[in-house]
Amino acid sequence: MLRLDIDKTFFAMAQFYYSYFQAAGDDSLGSLIGGIAIYRNDDIGELFNQGYADDWRKIYYSLGSEDHTVFEGFQAVNQFTNEYLPDVDIFTDLARNLVYATRIICEMSASERETHPVWQQWVTSCEWVSNPEVFKIEAVELFDDDVQAEVLPPARPIMDDGGGKKTIDEMQTYFIMMDFLKTYYAIAPDNRDLEKVIGEFILERKTQNQKNLWYSWKDYFDDVSKR
Repeated sequence: MLRLDIDKTFFAMAQFYYSYFQAAGDDSLGSLIGGIAIYRNDDIGELFNQGYADDWRKIYYSLGSEDHTVFEGFQAVNQFTNEYLPDVDIFTDLARNLVYATRIICEMSASERETHPVWQQWVTSCEWVSNPEVFKIEAVELFDDDVQAEVLPPARPIMDDGGGKKTIDEMQTYFIMMDFLKTYYAIAPDNRDLEKVIGEFILERKTQNQKNLWYSWKDYFDDVSKR
């Protein structure tokens, strides 16, 4: 099973973003790439924006101290993407579609995500960075123009149905709910009830209780959406 350390996972993420930038020349992705590009300086990879590097370290190790699997690395990319390319109006549709795709892929089974074009592009980026020849590149910027996305992220669900009625899907509603709860938790960090709810509804569901809560949420959403 392929595993990548913190640096190679970061390089794979940078190439992952760059592959979509190469395919579409997207402004939002271009701005992000400018901050996460790795530049060689006496064989040492350096970032212009140290804040990105610090955040990446926290995100990566929040998922475990050992080298990450391809999926664990993607979960880290999902957290980073949600932090620096949030699904808000100031970003381009392509960037927002990519954000949405990374979110839903993290919720898919292994068989489901294997057919998703965004997941396939991530795997390609990981395989690229795992090639020993990649780190013999002497160019200043560590990107490969040949690793280009052939399929852009699918369009995320449209909130306006054309009749002026706002519609949001299950995952969008989930993230709205979590942002709502986290806003109040930031104001009252000592509130144990909010802390428990947020902890139990995290995306990386591991305990049976967390899984049961998620199924209850899905049932509740389905019931309300039919009214």
